[in-house]
Amino acid sequence: MTLMHTHPRVWARIRVVVLVRDHYECQIRLHGCKHKATQVDHIISLMDGGTDELENLQAACAPCNKRKGAGFLERKGAPDASHQEIPPFAQITGRYDASDH
Repeated sequence: MTLMHTHPRVWARIRVVVLVRDHYECQIRLHGCKHKATQVDHIISLMDGGTDELENLQAACAPCNKRKGAGFLERKGAPDASHQEIPPFAQITGRYDASDH
């Protein structure tokens, strides 16, 4: 299986968008949660077919992200961002996909 990784400069921009969207609050919230998010978690891991799309990303504190990655948590749904304004992927990445229009 080949994994597609987002370029580090693009990932840095995506990371900020996710943290701001989620108000720097951990979305996983396991026992021992620090509440202040400093990391971005893939809801469905890249290894399990997840992507770097905003819908598959959530803000996480380090302890929760580590525990989730270690298998302590079943897959959780994406945070409801329907009421939040999120820039289109092309604006974040600088990439244009004709299928978007």
